Amino acid sequence: MRQEQAPSAALAPIVEEARAAVPQAAVVNMDETGWRQEQQRAWLWTVVTAELTVFRIDRRRSGAVVEALLGADFAGVVGSDRWSAYSRFPGERRALCYAHLKRDFQRLVDRGGTAAPIGRWGLVEIERLFALWRVRPGREAPAQVPDRHKGRREVLRRR
Repeated sequence: MRQEQAPSAALAPIVEEARAAVPQAAVVNMDETGWRQEQQRAWLWTVVTAELTVFRIDRRRSGAVVEALLGADFAGVVGSDRWSAYSRFPGERRALCYAHLKRDFQRLVDRGGTAAPIGRWGLVEIERLFALWRVRPGREAPAQVPDRHKGRREVLRRR
């Protein structure tokens, strides 16, 4: 028996309990990243709930793995990037990753021209969102972030 197999076997019931709890979560955040296992390409999948994190290494990067991790009847909200494996969830049950959105807005700024003001607007709005998110019971609210882009939002809504 390899050295890491004994601890893995001892933790198996705990890991299985965590995996079984994931489909019951109201909100999960998921991501996958490239991984090497036995010198072959694989994917390290991560599912994070308010209480736990589950990892899975799989040779597939597909919706089948999402379903294996969450179950076919998952009714909660999924936070993720835009990878097509997550498109099985309707918009009202899917939250896009703000780090990805922030990078997208920064790319618009970097592109320059007519895209730059939209990118700057998006970056400011993300900061406003996180200023509100940081408010917790027992903490003082952050200073009001000025709404310098109200007119731009109105223009975007009309398009």
